[in-house]
Amino acid sequence: MRGQRYKSIVAENLHAALPHSFAKQEMVRKKRMCWKCQKDKSTVGGHIKTFQGGPMKFVCKDCIEAKLKEKNK
Repeated sequence: MRGQRYKSIVAENLHAALPHSFAKQEMVRKKRMCWKCQKDKSTVGGHIKTFQGGPMKFVCKDCIEAKLKEKNK
């Protein structure tokens, strides 16, 4: 950002937040392996549980819906 002049503080702050917003968008698009069906699925609509110490458990939307249907029968 050296040498760049911004006319407003808001524009400067928005420019500074771009790398963070791009990283968040990329993480949403990234596929992860589902804990139940063992297939690479999109994280949208699924559930991610993180445990203390670093491990993570992801359950996809399809598995969650299947469990709800089974439970409601």
